[in-house]
Amino acid sequence: MHCSASLIGIAHDLTMSYSPQNEVDHKSAVDSELLPLQRQLSLLSQYLKNQDWENAKGFASTLSQKLPNHPDPWRALADLYRREGTSWNALGALKKLLELQPN
Repeated sequence: MHCSASLIGIAHDLTMSYSPQNEVDHKSAVDSELLPLQRQLSLLSQYLKNQDWENAKGFASTLSQKLPNHPDPWRALADLYRREGTSWNALGALKKLLELQPN
């Protein structure tokens, strides 16, 4: 129970500290061992929630390379590529997502 509360606290802190004017350098954030997986995924979620498509795409792309077996970055990339109209890239991301989550 303590672990869940801790993760919720981290996500809340991240949400409260995010603003487009106070951007996090996503490449250094992904490379940092200080940011656990949950926090990295929360940051990606914040970019998407705030419709910060440019940072979301860069961060999702970096995460998909760093965490190739995690479905969330691939799901985000597929949606972002679809929004851009780059169908082949969207299909590639969807294919990888389906490999990871076939159901």
